[in-house]
Amino acid sequence: MSESMLSMADGDLADILLDPTGPAEDVALLPEGGETALSLRAVFDLATQDVAPGSRVPVISRRPMLALRHADVYGLIGRALTKKDRFVVRGRTYRVETPEPDGMGGLAVKLLEAGA
Repeated sequence: MSESMLSMADGDLADILLDPTGPAEDVALLPEGGETALSLRAVFDLATQDVAPGSRVPVISRRPMLALRHADVYGLIGRALTKKDRFVVRGRTYRVETPEPDGMGGLAVKLLEAGA
C-alpha cells in the first residue's frame, strides 16, 4: 500500500526538522497561560517580502518566521497556536502574528518581536 502525498510530505518535514545538520534549531514555545517553556524544532527565517507589489517604489520588509509541524505544536499544547502564544528563538522573544497552515501538515508562523 502506498503512502499518501500528505503523509510523505509530513514525513519529509519531520526528517528536515530532526536532522542535526539541517536548517532546523531548537526553539521554545511559551503557550498562553503556561509557566513552562516547551521545546520543539523549527526553521527560523527572516523572510524578505515586497510590501507594495507593483509599486514603483520598492518597499522591502524583513519578517521573522518559523516553519514547523502542526502535529508538533498540537502534541505539545493540544490546540492550534493563537496570538497570545510566544516563541523564544536565538534569545529573543516573539509573539505569534499569523500561523498559516501550508495544507501539508506544516505551519508558517509569522512572528512579531514581543516588545513591538
